[in-house]
Amino acid sequence: MDVFVKTLKRLASNCEHLRELLQDYSTCKQKGSPFTAEFILKKLEKEYQKTESLAVGLKEISQFISQELDGIARTKQDYIVKLGNVLVNALPQMKISGRLPLLKVGILTLEIQAQRDMACIWYGPQYDLIEKIKLSKTDLALEIKKVYESLETQGRKSADLLKVVFQAYLRAIKEKGQKIGEPIGIGDVFPFVVWGLQKNVFWQSPKRTLFNEYPKYQFSFDLFRTTNRVYNGEYELRLTVATREQTKNKSCFLWIPINWHGEGCCFANLEFKKIA
Repeated sequence: MDVFVKTLKRLASNCEHLRELLQDYSTCKQKGSPFTAEFILKKLEKEYQKTESLAVGLKEISQFISQELDGIARTKQDYIVKLGNVLVNALPQMKISGRLPLLKVGILTLEIQAQRDMACIWYGPQYDLIEKIKLSKTDLALEIKKVYESLETQGRKSADLLKVVFQAYLRAIKEKGQKIGEPIGIGDVFPFVVWGLQKNVFWQSPKRTLFNEYPKYQFSFDLFRTTNRVYNGEYELRLTVATREQTKNKSCFLWIPINWHGEGCCFANLEFKKIA
């Protein structure tokens, strides 16, 4: 490989010399004597012959590239197998399926962008991007564990979540002129859910540093882990499956897993029905 590098350096130097001689010849032809022009042309001819002999080595470089590509193909396959084994061994409690560059790891999707040395961790089947990480500088299994830990510790669940969602639902239907018990778009309710999760200190002095972020994927996960959806013994939270048309607009639906294997469904509306 070092030989090829030296050859290319010499070739580049010769090409630059050829360029300078051509430029000198052009100037001389217009303003100089024919004797000087002839002298430059002969130098140009010799330099070209040297460059041409060096260019022959490019064929060897072409062969080298082909051989290296064959080797890289085998290395890529070994890399894929190794990465899959590392994840399976490090995350024995999670179901891992799929084929690179996409792997399902429970309710998450891992997208490997090997050429960019990047990995993307998505919530669900690539609906919400949680984070991007450097492949060469990150323990993928550890990062996935951190994401799951964050999902578990952040947000709300059960009665706490239902209280916030119910209040958000009331505000949303009031704004739309609807009545309690009628379905309304999740996209209309979600902003009020976010506002309802803000602490008093934020409302006293609204600042970005005091704002509690609440991404849609966290809302989805909180609904997933809230299996009892009866609020205050009076109202039941119900969700309506999204139509194909509604899933074309990301703001109109919410993907919610139905199990830990990554299976889920897209929902468009929610409502609180009074229990008879």
